[in-house]
Amino acid sequence: MRSLFTQIRRLKLASAKLTATELNGLLSQFTGDGRILLEVEVYEFNALREVDPTHKCRALLKLSRGLFRLAQLEAIALERTRLNPHIDPAEIRLAYRVGLAQRLELPRQPQGMIYEHLSGVKTTDLDVAYQKILELEQTPAFCEQLTARPYWKEYLQEKYPDDFATRQHIRQDKASALEDQYPGFSPEYF
Repeated sequence: MRSLFTQIRRLKLASAKLTATELNGLLSQFTGDGRILLEVEVYEFNALREVDPTHKCRALLKLSRGLFRLAQLEAIALERTRLNPHIDPAEIRLAYRVGLAQRLELPRQPQGMIYEHLSGVKTTDLDVAYQKILELEQTPAFCEQLTARPYWKEYLQEKYPDDFATRQHIRQDKASALEDQYPGFSPEYF
């Protein structure tokens, strides 16, 4: 288990482009201690290790859809927490996660909660959240988060290497044409 966390930490630190303040802000959006963020990272890491190469596209789409839905659900819970500061944020988040785990096919969620009534989250709230998330999934936001995921980019590059090579050549040709058109703009200029 320790090596798993070490690998995840190395991967995340290598790809991190956030300042300490931005990272703290991101963590505080989850549980204040980053627990959900870590759960998601571990889940994503393990899911990627276990992808069946024969069904890679389907598996990666399912993973991305689950992570997108979970992120949207967290945003809904965060908004409800903001509107109900007297209720424990963990109770609200957990009520949404447990209440919609099966319907939204969320990645590995708790099976139940003891103090569900303390959350103030009702069945109608779950229905509204469910509908909102499905609607958001039909917007460009889903595609944007999908194409931003490194594993999806890698998959597409593996699946369509010729298309990527062609696009890269086109991009290089355009960059060269711009450099030729404006010879005074060199790295020293900036």
